[in-house]
Amino acid sequence: MGTSEGREDDLQRAYADPAVRRELLNPFGESTWEEFLNELTYGYMTAERDEWQPLADVHRHWIEQFESEENIGILAHRDCLKTTFTLSYLIACLEYIDGFRAHWITNNQNSAYKKADTEFWKMVERNPWLTNLNATPVQDSKSTKEFQNGSALYAGWLFGGIEGDRSHLLILDDLIKEHGDGETENIMTWVEGVTVPMVKDSGKTAVIGTRKRPDDIYSHLIDRDAYDFTEYPAILEEWDREFGDDGNWINRRPPEELYTEAQIRGTTAKRSMCSGRKLAGLSTSPTRSRRCLRTCSGESSAWSSAAHQVTSSTRPMSTDSSKTVGVRSATDNHREKNHRSRVRRQSLLTTRRRHPRATTQRSLRGS
Repeated sequence: MGTSEGREDDLQRAYADPAVRRELLNPFGESTWEEFLNELTYGYMTAERDEWQPLADVHRHWIEQFESEENIGILAHRDCLKTTFTLSYLIACLEYIDGFRAHWITNNQNSAYKKADTEFWKMVERNPWLTNLNATPVQDSKSTKEFQNGSALYAGWLFGGIEGDRSHLLILDDLIKEHGDGETENIMTWVEGVTVPMVKDSGKTAVIGTRKRPDDIYSHLIDRDAYDFTEYPAILEEWDREFGDDGNWINRRPPEELYTEAQIRGTTAKRSMCSGRKLAGLSTSPTRSRRCLRTCSGESSAWSSAAHQVTSSTRPMSTDSSKTVGVRSATDNHREKNHRSRVRRQSLLTTRRRHPRATTQRSLRGS
């Protein structure tokens, strides 16, 4: 027993070394994306008021999306942690891939600086094992960050100027506001004329957002062969009812295994949560079973309004094959990856998470 305890102590001391932990958590090496993202977000949440939650199935599916060779679109309702996930994926690329460059483009300057500067540094500095990104930057401003391993992050916003060299990853994050930002045609012209040319020929574009209205930019991008779009509505039946007649419906439909059946009661909404489109013929309805997107591990999320409440039912979905034709797997690729490395690190991660939370003092950054 003493030998076993001694080995565990040695492992814990080794894991406390930032360089060792960095190597163990490398998602491009022996680690898995799930382990990297869980550890990164855990460190980030140590100084936040909310409790940390491990990755959900929907986030594992997003890993597959980002790791594909296609330009992608991820459209999901609010509170799906779209920005947190995307920022975490980006941090992995900047930390582990020398010379990696990315552009983060959002709706306005304040939003761009908040996500690509304020939240970025919170996540990095609360995880000191990110040794490349925590080293003194070569250049550090709110719009431009260049690191000692040659990686770089540039922030921009709609109709603004875009800085930096051509990038390996272009992120268009919530590019439009709730009530619009002018004519859709003008926005599309700016996106295709200013941002898309900033991506290297071998690079990738990721469009992240929430549908605001029927004729938004997403409705135009969805039909283009250059993008592989998937939509993740809070309630799958409502989305099927609204878009089931579209020619590319099955390609945009999320895997059913990401959803859990829950009881919804109340009056149906007057307007679609999927696209903002007005829906006719809806009225007060009794409690019904609906498939709700799981955005936390083991939990589900649905409309958060007085008219729609999710009960405690978390009954697994039916596996009727007639309902799952053409559905993609969200977890098969991850079940087989690096099982031995997961077992090796599990006790270390569990032991660390038992310790009390500690706050981290943010250092002064350039403006």
